[in-house]
Amino acid sequence: MLNTSVCLSSGILSVISGDVSKSRIKVNTAACVRLPQGSAINGLITDEPALHTILVELRKAGKLPTRNARLVVDSSSILTKLMEVPVLPQKHLLDFTKSVFVEVADTYEELLYDYSVVDNKHILCSAIQKSLVESYIDLFAAAGIKLAAIDISLNCVIKLAYYLQELQNKTYVLLIIDGQNIFAILFINGKYAFSNRSHLLSEQNTEKWQTEVLGIVSSLRQFHSSQKNEYEISDVYFCGLQEDENNFCCNISNYMDINAQVLPENKAVIINKNLATAGFLLSDYIFAIGNLIERK
Repeated sequence: MLNTSVCLSSGILSVISGDVSKSRIKVNTAACVRLPQGSAINGLITDEPALHTILVELRKAGKLPTRNARLVVDSSSILTKLMEVPVLPQKHLLDFTKSVFVEVADTYEELLYDYSVVDNKHILCSAIQKSLVESYIDLFAAAGIKLAAIDISLNCVIKLAYYLQELQNKTYVLLIIDGQNIFAILFINGKYAFSNRSHLLSEQNTEKWQTEVLGIVSSLRQFHSSQKNEYEISDVYFCGLQEDENNFCCNISNYMDINAQVLPENKAVIINKNLATAGFLLSDYIFAIGNLIERK
């Protein structure tokens, strides 16, 4: 079944249509639109008319359907926590998720709670402000698009990482870059372990910016070493690098004696020939592609 996944980040709106089977993800169409500066900040809609215009244009161009679109929300305001839990009925898992955030719930407006099964021992608990979710539903509805599901960016990355066989049993850091914002995610022996977000002071693709990114990778490596884990970080994968920043990967590899590269294409993700010709990169659509995968 063909699904459409859309991700609205601080700088870019990306749309993917495709379908998923047990062994492959087939991407039929893709669109990527750079947003007007300041129209969406940290997941918060700040220029609704500008975003409305873009969504309507994509719908009229056939890139977005009028119904059953699946949205990815990416924001540092979303609360997440990986928890080890016994086998419990679904209702009890939701109650458990609420209990995870009970100490901070009063500091937020009304929260919506959810969880995703990561493996047979762990779930990813999450909480998001109800008003944020409603703002997205209203934005898309006003553009003539009915949302079928909403997921969070971290869960989409985890789903995709677990789906790609080449990443199984690897210990690596995934760095997702969105301008001056960096989302760092650590996987140990193929399993999600830790994530954090950083806002850089320098503009992307400057020497100071590269120094800040290097510091983030170094800090994660030191944190991992302090945990006395038997697995060493072997790779750093980048998403969201600009075309002229690929040499930065070589600099990190040489400086830290680690394999650093843009997240490579994968044989499990089959791209339409026209997209391949146009220079489609898996690393540019990681949230949206992960959102195509059904949640457990």
